[in-house]
Amino acid sequence: MEFNPEWVNELSRQFWNSAILRAGIKLGIFPLLEEAALTSAEVSSRLGANLRFVEAFLEACVALGLLDKVDDTEYRCSAMSSAFLVPGKREY
Repeated sequence: MEFNPEWVNELSRQFWNSAILRAGIKLGIFPLLEEAALTSAEVSSRLGANLRFVEAFLEACVALGLLDKVDDTEYRCSAMSSAFLVPGKREY
C-alpha cells in the first residue's frame, strides 16, 4: 500500500469548503449579494461583523466559486450561487 499525504489534505479541504458554504447560508450572504454587489465594508456593516474576518470569508467564497468579485472591490453571487443558494428561487 502506498501512502499519500494528499489524501489527508483533501479530506481537510472538504471540511473547510463545506464549512464556508454552511456559514454563507447561515449568514444570509447569498440573498444579500443577490440584491446588489457590495464591498466587504458594506457586507461587514450589514452583518455587524469584523471587517477583517468578512474580507477573508468573502475571498474564500470567491476561491470556491460561490461569489464573483467585481472591479476588485465588490462581491456578488456567482451564477451557481444565484441559482441554488438564494431562498425563494426554484432550485433552492
